[in-house]
Amino acid sequence: MNWNVISITNLIKEKVDLMRASEWAKLGDKVIDIEKKYMKNDHIIDQITEEFIAQVDNSDSEFSSEDEDDDEDYADDCDDDKLEDEGASTSTRFYGRHITS
Repeated sequence: MNWNVISITNLIKEKVDLMRASEWAKLGDKVIDIEKKYMKNDHIIDQITEEFIAQVDNSDSEFSSEDEDDDEDYADDCDDDKLEDEGASTSTRFYGRHITS
């Protein structure tokens, strides 16, 4: 088979047309499960991102040996016991719908 955009698009359309309601339900359940896992860990990503932004905002434009020391300090700061407790995300991202655990 020649793999090009048109043939791949046709195969996808064919598969979608052949899917039954039970397959869609199973796929929907899988997506919801994945979203719950992401939401469970989202607070960690938020915290790390905020720390990264703060470090970038406070950094000099010149590279120095201090930067290497800072990298080691950052690795030490990322210990699990220093991360916020598991809970609701502080992210302002929109997931499209509310999913409860």
